[in-house]
Amino acid sequence: MDANKLNVLRDINYTINYTCDNCVSSVFKPESDWGVCTENSYDHLKHGNTRFLSVYRYGSCPEYKKDITKIHLGTFREFFV
Repeated sequence: MDANKLNVLRDINYTINYTCDNCVSSVFKPESDWGVCTENSYDHLKHGNTRFLSVYRYGSCPEYKKDITKIHLGTFREFFV
């Protein structure tokens, strides 16, 4: 990475936040921003069955568990919170 770019990112306190996208409990199709959380489920009123919770790829929750295999940040890794 360009040294000047790195310095500016550090100067502005740049961060990459945790999201459902890189949580061990999430499952997403590559082409979709919507997937499911396998940690949380609910009883669907209309169909009467239990379903995994639908989640947005860039959302987050307090139950987040980092999945290092889903994180491909290279030199940006230092900015991951």
